[in-house]
Amino acid sequence: MERARVPRTVGGGSSVLGTGYSVLGTRYWVLGTGTGGGKRDFAFLMTVQELRCFGGEGGIPQGICAAAFMHLRWPMSTSKAYRDLDAWQVSMTVVEKTYAATRRFPSEERFGLAAQLRRASVSMPANVAEGWSRRSVRVHANHVSIALGSHAEVETCFEIASRLGYVSEQELNDVAATLDRAGRLLTGLFRALASRSAP
Repeated sequence: MERARVPRTVGGGSSVLGTGYSVLGTRYWVLGTGTGGGKRDFAFLMTVQELRCFGGEGGIPQGICAAAFMHLRWPMSTSKAYRDLDAWQVSMTVVEKTYAATRRFPSEERFGLAAQLRRASVSMPANVAEGWSRRSVRVHANHVSIALGSHAEVETCFEIASRLGYVSEQELNDVAATLDRAGRLLTGLFRALASRSAP
């Protein structure tokens, strides 16, 4: 953990807490402030990697503001940012269309093909959201990979439903168009994440 000089802030040093600074390409976060013996203001700086090393049995380091530490280690302001991803939004549309289509399946398919289609479609946006919220690029890529597998499962199940006469050709084409877009977006997201997590 580093200690560095920071400018005095209006209303005390607390307003600087949570501020990020880039120094020679490394991002630091201000998690504590104080005044030295020479009346000089200073701040405790931690990198994201250092943040992730604390908070377990070791607890919060001495001199660190607990509120700022918890906010930055588990940032709540971005917890729903996955909703901004096109891959998540289009996958949600796939879920809506899947549920609408399976409502017209024969009753004997309630716990069969209909249930499998619904589970697989829900898996697509759910894995995108879970992966994002895990705060790890590698883990996120893995979850998107699972979503791609679910996407292929939904495509196959709809093809089966079409061959069994459960969905019309027009309905199949409508769902297929949305599935195609979702697949392209998920593939693009996976490639972007995989490139970032590569050593």
